[in-house]
Amino acid sequence: MRIVEPGPARFLHRRIVSIDASEVPRVHSGRHVDMKQNVSSGLKITLLVYAILLALYGLPHLFFPQVMGTDSAANRVVGVAALAFAFGAAWAWFDCVWDRIRIVIGMQIVWTVLYALALLWDIVITGSDPAILPPVVIMGIFAVLFIFFYFREGRGTQHAPAHG
Repeated sequence: MRIVEPGPARFLHRRIVSIDASEVPRVHSGRHVDMKQNVSSGLKITLLVYAILLALYGLPHLFFPQVMGTDSAANRVVGVAALAFAFGAAWAWFDCVWDRIRIVIGMQIVWTVLYALALLWDIVITGSDPAILPPVVIMGIFAVLFIFFYFREGRGTQHAPAHG
């Protein structure tokens, strides 16, 4: 798209917009999206499964913290964080354009990697109960999936330079 400003009317701040037909967004499911930026079905499935599992993990930590461990305040904080990341993944699942969900996937990578490393550290260094190993494995799997999709989806997009 290019903006053409007429010479004499410049002081009126009027702009005439000229749109090339190749720049018109296509309509998909009632939304305007550039079809070249849609995310893969693999990423969408990963986001959906992850959002459901994380919500099921976060709800008991938030509402029944005593059942989940001895420190109820810490368990509630973990529950809230898990629910926040579950909602972020669900919102990314609803949106199919990579440029709009890229940062959400990046945050999911940080969360899953740090979560898995923190619990693994707790098992190895402090000798915690190995019963917390299943969440470590599950979050590790999601970390690998999110990293894979982050680089795979991001490879096909071209970003314009930022204007300051």
